[in-house]
Amino acid sequence: MSGISLYLCFNQVNYLAAWRQRLLERPCDLSLLLVEPSRFRLDASKPWPRGIGHLRGPSSPWTMAVLVLLALLGLIERIYIPHRRGAGRALGFVLSRCRHIHLLDDGLDQYRARPRALTPDQFPAATPLYLFSDAVPFRAPWCAHYACRELGAFPLPEQDPGGGALLASGQQPASLVVDAPGLDRLPPVEIDLPLPRFVLAHPAAGKRSWPGAQSPPAPPKTSSSALPRPNPDWLVLHFAGPLLVGESFLLVMALVHRPVDWPLLVALPPAVDPHLQAMVECLCAQRPASRLLSPVPS
Repeated sequence: MSGISLYLCFNQVNYLAAWRQRLLERPCDLSLLLVEPSRFRLDASKPWPRGIGHLRGPSSPWTMAVLVLLALLGLIERIYIPHRRGAGRALGFVLSRCRHIHLLDDGLDQYRARPRALTPDQFPAATPLYLFSDAVPFRAPWCAHYACRELGAFPLPEQDPGGGALLASGQQPASLVVDAPGLDRLPPVEIDLPLPRFVLAHPAAGKRSWPGAQSPPAPPKTSSSALPRPNPDWLVLHFAGPLLVGESFLLVMALVHRPVDWPLLVALPPAVDPHLQAMVECLCAQRPASRLLSPVPS
């Protein structure tokens, strides 16, 4: 039997990239999946594909100690990781002892001229990089440093998670806000966002921008409503009312997969990567119901 394949997934995009890689390449090895619990949302329709064996658990000092032991014994054959930003000594040691390193999609970084999480020259040229293929023409030049392996379109939710009642119509107007960087410097948009306004908070608290969404209490029900917990991916593609979204991977999904005649408002932070902004401007220009909002000067 070949050695262990170790997957480290820090967010939902990493996990789905790893999930798709397992389905496409159908390895038969023992897989060990470690996730970041605070930013991980398991989609029941996309369970982890099992090989000969399967283990899954949260990342913690104890699990890192186990990984170091496995690396010392030479049992980790392959590691799949989105980046090594903030990697401590334990993970650095595991990487140094691993025979094959593979990189996973981390969301928006493939569309940034300067990725935030991954340092392009931190890994050897031609290292395999697994990327979703929703907007390949807009992929940043740094990706050519690696051997890009296409994962196809981002996997979409397969069932209605209970959000059907939130779909807007002419008789029941409503709007959806995807909280992400860029929403903190918005011009007044009340006229474009009918009540009630449903808010999807960003999974990382430090990236929340919508007023009142940083921490409890929730925004007043007279102006916006906390959303129950349907799948955000599903809502972005099926909510027919006005959608306001900031700098988030859900923005790519909305620009590429949402019906072009559904209203879409995009808010990017002033310091957005220019390559990413050019992509957003190009895609918005192809959608008659989309509008890129200019931030209010500070």
